[in-house]
Amino acid sequence: TSVCGYSFNSLMKDGSVVLGGVAVAVQHSELVIHRLFVEGAELSSLTAEQRFIADSLLRAAASFGANQCAYRIVSRQGGGEEFFRAEGFSEDSSGRMVLPTSSIVKICKES
Repeated sequence: TSVCGYSFNSLMKDGSVVLGGVAVAVQHSELVIHRLFVEGAELSSLTAEQRFIADSLLRAAASFGANQCAYRIVSRQGGGEEFFRAEGFSEDSSGRMVLPTSSIVKICKES
């Protein structure tokens, strides 16, 4: 359950075939990744096409988070550290994989 009440679930499809998906929630100004998957693959060993799918899903989720004022992205997903590190995430002092939202989404200031 999201503390702020904002959540985002998305599937990427090719016609009726599910390619992957992401489930996130905004909690305490952080975008929390609960699940990011590419159908039929482990995040630790993606082909170039599967990596594109995972990256696209991560960017869609980050865009949602930026629109909800989430300043940081946090993965709570077990596994996939290699993928998240390649995307720029690092491990914080409590062992979570984290990344500033602005590393993925350009934050525009209102004029």
